[in-house]
Amino acid sequence: MINKYNSHILLKIIIIEMVLGGSGRVLTITSLLTIRYILFGLSLLYFSYEIYNNNYSIKNTPFYHEVNFFLAVYFMAILIGLFNGYDSLDVINSSKGYLYIFMIYPIGMMISSRELVKKAWEVFNNSALVLALLSIAIFAIFSYDESSYAVINPVLINLEYGHLSIRYGLPSVFFKASPYVAIALINNLFLFFNSPQQRDKFSILKILILLISILSTLTMGIWLASFIGLALCIVLSRPAIKKNTTLVLFSLIIVLIFVFNDFIIDALLNRLSPTDASFIIKKNQFFSLINIWRNNVVVGNGFGIKVFFESAVATREMVKFELFWIELLVNMGLIGLISFLLLIIKPIYKAVKLIKSEVINKTEVRLLQSGIVGLIMFSVISSVNPFLNNPIGLGYLILVMATINTYSKENRYGKAYNEI
Repeated sequence: MINKYNSHILLKIIIIEMVLGGSGRVLTITSLLTIRYILFGLSLLYFSYEIYNNNYSIKNTPFYHEVNFFLAVYFMAILIGLFNGYDSLDVINSSKGYLYIFMIYPIGMMISSRELVKKAWEVFNNSALVLALLSIAIFAIFSYDESSYAVINPVLINLEYGHLSIRYGLPSVFFKASPYVAIALINNLFLFFNSPQQRDKFSILKILILLISILSTLTMGIWLASFIGLALCIVLSRPAIKKNTTLVLFSLIIVLIFVFNDFIIDALLNRLSPTDASFIIKKNQFFSLINIWRNNVVVGNGFGIKVFFESAVATREMVKFELFWIELLVNMGLIGLISFLLLIIKPIYKAVKLIKSEVINKTEVRLLQSGIVGLIMFSVISSVNPFLNNPIGLGYLILVMATINTYSKENRYGKAYNEI
């Protein structure tokens, strides 16, 4: 059976696959069995083993009550969908992404010490850097030779990894896990500005790589979230370096604007245009879904509801929607929205209390701050792209929750040491 050492390896593999695995179909054994499902099953088996043989208490799970409240509402929405007579396959397809929240149980158990928290985040940031390098490589190839689209894009589509496109004459490389690159940028910036030992040429190179990768997505949600993350990075920096942080970030932005001037200006003008296809589609979804939600405000319509969207750009029938927060209202109603918001607000509240209590060291403060900012960024991105209803967003949420839980648990027995 999996021992403690092997569980540490399993944790690293889970995080690497979470960041680099796209939608989870990079390694597929059968049409239904993928590496992500295997890791999911192994993790839950290990968790069950620890409960049975080592008397691990399920109540040690990070944010136990909030998670169980959400799961209760989640299963209620599944039952409502079946009761309403929706197709069972539609119910499964629209709800299955949320099942990843069960990973809070094994991951919360595996991340059991400060050292494991540190290693988990190192694996996350390094994996995101690899993802950024991959996107830049594809961007360079695609920009140089547009015929490569016929070779690369089908691979990305078949693996459900992302897609390439030409938007208003500009190349775009979007990965399902692109938000991780934006979050890794903020993580690296927090360390760079607040930890003197992190200020070297390699750190600067990593930051530039992550920034260029973000630009190449040509995705307004990720750009906006990155801008918010940068602003919060300045706000949360130590007062003594706040001015320098602002100057460095603005200098970096100016350099990027100068180098990618035409690319950025054209992208912004086109993506913010009311004639942009994405804008038209999402505007149509917003008003249609709000009208449907009004039919069942409190508990929602259940999973599996099929909605027909018709606009000047496209006509589609969907059971999974692009506007995550509105999707929550449609499927689970106000009670579902509240239960999910608790999964975000409670960890942020607890992290702020930890930071103010001065029981964690300075490095851990920066890690918590960047984790909170990452949650805010995911919440923003999910307004226009659905990430928090699947393993990509939920995996990050679980990592942050487990981090906060570990710091809280260890600090019940004494104050932390101080270090830069």
